[in-house]
Amino acid sequence: MTEAVATPPTSPAAFFAAPPASPSALLAARHAVLGDPLNADKFRAAVVEARQANNASLAALGSWVTGEYDKALQFVQGDDEVAAFLRGSSLLELGRAAEAAEALQGNHTSGDEVLAATALEALVATRDEDSFQSALAKAKLNSNDQLYFAAVGKELEGDYRGAVEAYRAVLAEDEGHIGARFRLAYRLDLMGEDEEAIAEYEVLLQARPIPSAALINLGVLYEDRNDFEKACGCFGAVLRRDPSNPRARLYFKDAHES
Repeated sequence: MTEAVATPPTSPAAFFAAPPASPSALLAARHAVLGDPLNADKFRAAVVEARQANNASLAALGSWVTGEYDKALQFVQGDDEVAAFLRGSSLLELGRAAEAAEALQGNHTSGDEVLAATALEALVATRDEDSFQSALAKAKLNSNDQLYFAAVGKELEGDYRGAVEAYRAVLAEDEGHIGARFRLAYRLDLMGEDEEAIAEYEVLLQARPIPSAALINLGVLYEDRNDFEKACGCFGAVLRRDPSNPRARLYFKDAHES
């Protein structure tokens, strides 16, 4: 998902002085703040301080930015669009699709393109094709997300080759589209195109934060190739953010003992 938001904060001080007031602004702020390694380290330290001070709003926002989704859920309050986005997207990242869909119910009609797209992603994750298609017809999306969800529709209908080509078309327009990159890698993996799948997942290693599902799937592919050190690195990265992740814990144990 991508969005255009004017002058997102590029420093921790700017972020905490004027926190993003919409999902689109929050996503833009994440890209800006985490794009600079020095700023990213300062930001993570400031988020820890916000949690220690029990500043719920800033702790929730900051934890989401750093990819600490379990902590974002602990602190999020309210029922506005930002709160719905924090809950739904965090649950989605943690693999709790049904809860995410419930948290985001109705938000596919939001005027915020990032929130609308995230609500659709939750429906895709629950494999509720009918609800997805109904919501898609009413969603307000940017042009790249329109292409992306049309590609998802092909995949849900079983047109896997068509979906792969459609995801590639999205990436030709927006190489930073994380959803298209992930679903392309995932579908290539299922089609037995391991080399191509690994290459696409490895592109996602440049994202900040790296999607947990991409790390787990890439780790499994590395393990299948007996590259246990890389596999453990992937699973360990997930566990540092989400120590209770059951898949990462199981796969890390298996790879570490191999």
